[in-house]
Amino acid sequence: MSNLVDHCIPASLTHHATMNLLQGASNVTFSGDTSFTQIGGDYHVEGRNDFDAVLAILSQHVAPGATFNSAERYPPGKCHPGTREAIVNAIVDWINDPAPQFNVLWLNGPAGSGKSAIAQSIAELLWLLYRDKYGGSFFFARNVIGRLDGAKLFSTLAYQLAIHFPTIRPLINDALYSDPALPTKSLDIQFQTLIIDPLSRAENWPTHTPTIIIDGLDECIDSNTQIAILNLVSLSVVEHRIPLRFLIASRSEYWIQDRFKSSPLLTSTRTLSLYDDKDANKDIEKYLVDQFAQIQKKHEHIMSSVEQPWPPAHVIRRFVEEASGQFIYASTVVKFVGFCSDYCDPREQLSILLTSGPHRAAAFSDLDILYKTILSQLPHQRRPVLRMVLGVILLGIDVKALEIFLGVDTGEISLVLGALSPLINIEPDHELHDEKTVKILGSSLIQKGRIRFCHLSIQEFLEDNSRSGHFSVDADQIAKKIMESLFALMVDTFQQKTEIAQHRFSTMRIDIYTTIVNDLTSRFYKCDPKTLSNHLGDLNQTIRAFLSTKHSHILYPEYLAHYLDRIKRSYRSLIGPKSKIDVAEDLKRNIACAGEKIVRYLVVAGRLAVIMPEIICICLTGGLYVDELDDLHQDILSHSGLTPVQNLLDIISVRCFDQSSRGSVYIYPLEPLNDFFLRGSTENLSQWISQATNIVYLCLNSSLDKVEDTRLGNDERP
Repeated sequence: MSNLVDHCIPASLTHHATMNLLQGASNVTFSGDTSFTQIGGDYHVEGRNDFDAVLAILSQHVAPGATFNSAERYPPGKCHPGTREAIVNAIVDWINDPAPQFNVLWLNGPAGSGKSAIAQSIAELLWLLYRDKYGGSFFFARNVIGRLDGAKLFSTLAYQLAIHFPTIRPLINDALYSDPALPTKSLDIQFQTLIIDPLSRAENWPTHTPTIIIDGLDECIDSNTQIAILNLVSLSVVEHRIPLRFLIASRSEYWIQDRFKSSPLLTSTRTLSLYDDKDANKDIEKYLVDQFAQIQKKHEHIMSSVEQPWPPAHVIRRFVEEASGQFIYASTVVKFVGFCSDYCDPREQLSILLTSGPHRAAAFSDLDILYKTILSQLPHQRRPVLRMVLGVILLGIDVKALEIFLGVDTGEISLVLGALSPLINIEPDHELHDEKTVKILGSSLIQKGRIRFCHLSIQEFLEDNSRSGHFSVDADQIAKKIMESLFALMVDTFQQKTEIAQHRFSTMRIDIYTTIVNDLTSRFYKCDPKTLSNHLGDLNQTIRAFLSTKHSHILYPEYLAHYLDRIKRSYRSLIGPKSKIDVAEDLKRNIACAGEKIVRYLVVAGRLAVIMPEIICICLTGGLYVDELDDLHQDILSHSGLTPVQNLLDIISVRCFDQSSRGSVYIYPLEPLNDFFLRGSTENLSQWISQATNIVYLCLNSSLDKVEDTRLGNDERP
């Protein structure tokens, strides 16, 4: 940056005098009849024959290390040749568009995904090929003085504009002449007086608006400052319509997302996300192959006899998979293997990475620092909730389970998820937006999205106490607590306790029960089989007592039906792989009897509306065993005139049969839906489900003569 500073300071003004001016010296005099006097924190200018002398004040309030070509950032991280081409081309096309629809472009992505490298590559490309379109750059950095609090952001950008575009330099000089202390004022005053006002009066400004690059906005000191910067940018492009466009790169922190999803940025911003970069794995593979070739060349004196290719293709594939689109992981691997020391043997370094143990963990210390920095944003009092949220994400279950079964406040969960936004991704499930379908199936079946960690390395970090320290997570214990709560809830429900009405389990999606019982019981069994056996024994006694009691009214039959269905589906997981639990067979019989009793009650009570969604739920979430309902259909028939179950399923176009290990026929009434969800296609999905559901309704009302023409054939399936 020093060359830029020298460019604007008159030859007769020494660098030493300039520094003294801003360090409290008084009556520092410049040639050209321009003198500055500092009184307290204010500067006073007398005479201004040399406009550039006034600009010298601004040069002392910039962050020289924040620009793309600063010595402080050398060598900067940038895109490897031949990678990230689609993203870079999209940004360059936007920059070269003479009249873009959006004057702000937000590049977002998870931690370590390469946002700064892309921003650096764009800045270098503009400087080399499209310099008249480069307005300036500012790369934020946490814990780096001058680049962390935003105080020097607009002064630095104004200084670059003055250097690159002489037409605006006198106008910025005029502002500083009127008030030399402007660079010390608040962000809004700096932006208004040093950028907006000069640009509004500039003549002969380029017809093609230059681009300002702001990288790492999330690295700025706090969320309030980040939001303030975004508000000022939106004000400048929407209200003042200044002739600039802004490329902003950041993680998708929730407060940043909120600003971009709200007016006025909502209508003036184009978003590019690295979360869904389909080329990331291919680009990381190319980067690794090229860098390992460089390592071989650098160490050819010790690697001339290494068998080629080195490393083997399966090792490259492993690193690509472990990176999960995270370029910082790939660069960490390369650095450790070939560039951490001139005296390391790359073969030995690679062997360390391929072997579990403390040495491998030490190789990823930079990643550990990144993860700890993000997790440390939450205050200590929220760390227990943080560990629970991290645990359920590791377990692959909905975080709502924490609220339902462990009583964690939903607001606390939201705060933690907000802090985790750089590390997680909410993968949208296939949503059914059709109003009729939602009404029929109920909102509990409409999935809102699954939370996953962006990178596999995060899971490895959290499960290794030596790396994560007080952020380490014991997923088995969290699974045990949730299962114990679920067992207690089952027991209370079968005991028909009225206080169950106050429980929040009615807000949980039906599929969460399946996931909890299927996935968590195996962990429970491994970590504490004796306690699991005790819980199953208590549940069995409770169900037996429920069966021996005559009920004129059953509370919560829907949830009892759900519990029984999930237990039946997860029976082998519950009793363990060796079936050593004493109550196993008795529990199995009691579950079947309880299921009959509940369905019979629902039919007698005329609550067919409860049965129908349950049938649809079973269809959507896996299927059902014919013999599990075979004993029930005669009872159902006697009260509602239903067709026998086999005929009912045939009308819904059952075409897929699988022989289960227990010899029963396993039926998927709506089996084509499974293919749909795997393919990700929703074409005609809502219409098909609605038609199938209508058939179920007609069957339940004994209107079979009305459905003959609506039978779904294979050619009509979506």
